[in-house]
Amino acid sequence: MQELAHVVHRPRVLIVDDDILSCKQLEKYFSPHAACDVRTDGRSAVEAFAQALAEGSPYGIVCIEIVMPGLDGSQSLELMRAIEDEYGVEEMDRSRVIITTGKNDPKSIFQAFFDQHVFAYLVKPIKKQTIETELKKLRLVE
Repeated sequence: MQELAHVVHRPRVLIVDDDILSCKQLEKYFSPHAACDVRTDGRSAVEAFAQALAEGSPYGIVCIEIVMPGLDGSQSLELMRAIEDEYGVEEMDRSRVIITTGKNDPKSIFQAFFDQHVFAYLVKPIKKQTIETELKKLRLVE
């Protein structure tokens, strides 16, 4: 009897922050559990997001800073959700969004959950344990 090879799907994470040190830290935290792509601006993040969907390998998680120059995190997320709509991605299959920001404002937090359908809102500095807790909630780690 021939054994079937088991393919373990490694989720993809898109990390978006204009602070390269924050990107490197998040990449270090996520990389044992997921394949990471890093973008330092909203425009290139939206392009990477669209390309991933077009190639049939969408990002399972988008970890994004809200406050960025140019196309900010909220605008980027709005465009990403519109791209998912264009591709007919069902609500339960959409990318899980984790906002990472230094902005600890209850109004912003509520707006993010309501408007952008975010999974988590993490205030910097972010610890490795915090990321691991969120990954457990997403059932990406035990």
